[in-house]
Amino acid sequence: MNRRAWWVWLLASAALALGLFRGALWGARLLAPLDLAPALLAKYRWMDPEHSGIPANHYVIDQLTYDLPLQHTVYQAWRRGEVPWWDPYTFGGRPLLADAHVNGTDPVRLLCYRLLPFELAYNWTLILHWALSGAGLLALLRRWGFGVTTSVGLALAGQCAGYHAIFFGHPWNTGAFLYYPWLWLAWDAWLTERRRWAWPVAGLAVAGIFYAGNIQSHAYVVVFALVFLAGYGGRAWPQWRRAVAVVAGTGMLGAMLAAPVLAAQVEFYRLSVRPVPVPWNPVSWLSGLASLSAVHPWALGTFRSLDLSKLFGQYALGFVVFTGSAAAALAVVGAVRGRARAPRPEIWRVAVGLVLAYLLILSTPLQAMLYTRAAGLAVLGLVVLAALGLEVLRLETAAWRGWGLGLAGLAVGLALVLNLAAFVVYPRLLPRVLAAVQREAAARSALTAAPVLREFQVRNLPREISARNPETVLATLGLLAVAGLCLRPDWRRRPGVWPALLALNLAPAALFYARFIPNHPVRAWQLLQAGGPEQRRVAAELADTPRRLREVAPAVYDHVFPNCLGHLAGVRVLHGYSALVPRCFSTLPPDEQEAWAARVADATYTTPEPGRPAGRFEPPRPDRAPAAFHWQGAAPRALRIELVSLTEQRVTLEPGPAGKLLWTDTAYPGWRAELAGQPVPVRAVAPCFSELEVPAAAAPAVLRLWYRPTGWRWTRALAAAGLAGVVGTGFLSRRTPDRAAG
Repeated sequence: MNRRAWWVWLLASAALALGLFRGALWGARLLAPLDLAPALLAKYRWMDPEHSGIPANHYVIDQLTYDLPLQHTVYQAWRRGEVPWWDPYTFGGRPLLADAHVNGTDPVRLLCYRLLPFELAYNWTLILHWALSGAGLLALLRRWGFGVTTSVGLALAGQCAGYHAIFFGHPWNTGAFLYYPWLWLAWDAWLTERRRWAWPVAGLAVAGIFYAGNIQSHAYVVVFALVFLAGYGGRAWPQWRRAVAVVAGTGMLGAMLAAPVLAAQVEFYRLSVRPVPVPWNPVSWLSGLASLSAVHPWALGTFRSLDLSKLFGQYALGFVVFTGSAAAALAVVGAVRGRARAPRPEIWRVAVGLVLAYLLILSTPLQAMLYTRAAGLAVLGLVVLAALGLEVLRLETAAWRGWGLGLAGLAVGLALVLNLAAFVVYPRLLPRVLAAVQREAAARSALTAAPVLREFQVRNLPREISARNPETVLATLGLLAVAGLCLRPDWRRRPGVWPALLALNLAPAALFYARFIPNHPVRAWQLLQAGGPEQRRVAAELADTPRRLREVAPAVYDHVFPNCLGHLAGVRVLHGYSALVPRCFSTLPPDEQEAWAARVADATYTTPEPGRPAGRFEPPRPDRAPAAFHWQGAAPRALRIELVSLTEQRVTLEPGPAGKLLWTDTAYPGWRAELAGQPVPVRAVAPCFSELEVPAAAAPAVLRLWYRPTGWRWTRALAAAGLAGVVGTGFLSRRTPDRAAG
């Protein structure tokens, strides 16, 4: 590959990184939405009492209350040599690594966690996801012979695509999708040239997808494989046979390599419930059509204003597939006229197929399973189509009058309509819109402390969609630039015109990316870790002794430890947050929760009204045994919890007769127990707990419980076989001369 392209991309990426991530590159800032705590969490206003209540980006609140605290726990576990199998801090206990939303087995993350302190490791995991996605696109485009300017410009647009911004706080998606260009490249190399390295690279890419992603994102590689097979197989059976062989073979190798995590994820999915059902929206099938707003996504509003995508049950529909307005126009050219200019027709077919597959997902009930997170497929296809469109336009010598006038009309029309709506129509509707949004927020929003934010969103719409937002101006100029190149063939031959066009295309995407991603001083993270008055009050009673807290509050963000923030204080809670949750106390019906609450919770924190900075804390009774264990025998045996970790628990039992011990942590397969070195049976009992048969003892004895995912031994053997398969295919392919497929 041409080294010049890689040097240009590397220098451009470094310059972009300095602008986008700033102090996060060296640890002065953290790429997490820390300002959301004082803005929206009722019991965290102490972090900044003067905060306006308008955070930089409330869309990424899950990153604060879910991803960040869990990553801190995972980091500490890996650094002390402990595998973070189990989460004792939420839901009364649940699997941790098997919840692949945690992204705890991502190879990029594991490398960063091995080498760097937490703040840098957290930042650089996300930064490397961003950079490596661009590297993959560059390698793919250069393999097919696209020029340095085209390849570098569109690789940068791809890594700054709206998809990577919108799902910045969902590292399992961005971490998995960075392998897709390499997978396409390897499959293509084998089918067209029998490259020696294709099978090992493809197998490792599939394994990387599985290690970095989750059950939902694993489905995307199946969609990608089907589109690839249709594109490369065409109507010829021999081509289908060769394509199926490499896709299925390398897919199997990757699945074998990832067997230890895949098996645990499948088990977790099978044994879990979904706590947040997806509401049915009768017009959600229009989401695919609304995604065409990607040519100018501000038309539907942004995260800093009303977002009309929510009418379709989604959010940021245009932005998730945004690679720049000029690139969107070029992608249309590539889709309509790029087949003739493609290095091979199958490349064009796969690129078009990826875009159509995404639109199909959003236009059918599949969206309830695959979500807009599948947009990474469309972004990959759009980047390739934009490269084809640029090459078509560059090599054509005739004027495209219809294309140019149509595109210019679209750009000018959008600008006029949006600015007219912003400055003439919307001000007259503002009072009614504001009243409607406030009613809706009061009825449905969990963000009970956010009336200021809601009002800001309503009033800020004109600024976001009009010429007052430089992003919209640059996007319009990008469309007009492509229109001008369609109308004036002589401009296409001028030096510097294509780099200028691609820079103009990148500018609004990069500006939106910089605005959307969270980036805050690390001092706020230090404050969050230290905790405020209420957090410290509760932690002082519960963190040093392994006791459990039950919170009763009007809404999630009124908790003293919302969602997973108890991890930072080392406090075990009965609530939590996750897409998948095993059957546990928090999933029981309310009447069952009330019936069991006194036996399951050691302490209770009650917040009677929304927005209260403090609540009523009922600490554990000092004379009461921990609620995690209840002796069921006739003669009670005293016990003391010695250890609760991410892999095991230890309990000292005083001498006494045999009996049964009710363990009120969440019951889950994979737990084993032994008392004084002898195995103790563990069985699940209603409603969601475990029971242990404990033998008599004449002296104090230690009950040890430890957790490993079921199938841990055979999945490791399968991974070893997969690794041998990757090495073997690499060795055997070295004995096969490189040649083009017949």
